Amino acid sequence: MWTRGELKERGKAAFKANYWKCVLVALIVALISGGCSTGSGYSSGGNASEMINEIKNRGGSSSDVNGGNDTGDFSSGTSDEMVEGQDNGPDSGTVAAVMIVFFVVLIIIIIATVIGFLISAFLLNPVRIGCNRFFVNNLDDPADLSCLSRGFDGNYKNVVKVMFFRDLYLFLWCLIPIAGIFIAIVKGFEYRMIPYLMADDPDLDKDEAFSLSKEMMDGQKWNAFVLDLSFIGWHLLSLLTLGILEIFYVAPYVESTKAALYETLNSGYTDVIEDGNSIY
Repeated sequence: MWTRGELKERGKAAFKANYWKCVLVALIVALISGGCSTGSGYSSGGNASEMINEIKNRGGSSSDVNGGNDTGDFSSGTSDEMVEGQDNGPDSGTVAAVMIVFFVVLIIIIIATVIGFLISAFLLNPVRIGCNRFFVNNLDDPADLSCLSRGFDGNYKNVVKVMFFRDLYLFLWCLIPIAGIFIAIVKGFEYRMIPYLMADDPDLDKDEAFSLSKEMMDGQKWNAFVLDLSFIGWHLLSLLTLGILEIFYVAPYVESTKAALYETLNSGYTDVIEDGNSIY
């Protein structure tokens, strides 16, 4: 049975023994972890709001012009007609313009999401595999940066496929109403070892990778969650340094500890599982 203290001590010793390379690789991990964020979607949403407001203003401008010579007597027939016209709501042209803007923004968001997904599948995930390989190798001896190409040097197509399905399953779990996000978190821990398994063996079949990760994390999800939570003090402290501490100490410390957890759990699951367990 492993303890948090043992894993953290081993992770800390490993990254300190190869400090600058660990800092660099941990920085790469941080960059690729946020590499698929669609920030352009937010700016598009802001522009859409401005366009809609402008359309609404233009929709009401005709009434302002018609009432330009009005003296403020709302008992007149002209004023009554204006009020009735306003009560009827926006005209069909305004509604059509708003719908067009909505669908344009929606299409942009969908395209940006698809592009981000493809970049993640074909580039960022293989890089992540290489980073995991680096930290696992670094536990025993100072690792070389050549480990970063592991996801591309091995069975690249298989790595892309397995990691793609991992991301896809997590995305689909998130779509479940209400409880989806919590289920996805649990499944995230269940799939946690897949990138490490692929780093060790890029030829590993998809079903085998999911089954092995599931077996390795069986009964360990809560322990792994608490292990992650034990770093929260370091993350909060790094905020006071504007992220400097995160880059030069916390991030490589965390990545090394995660690699130590994988190596510990993997020691009992080196054989391929062939019992037909569900990959979900």
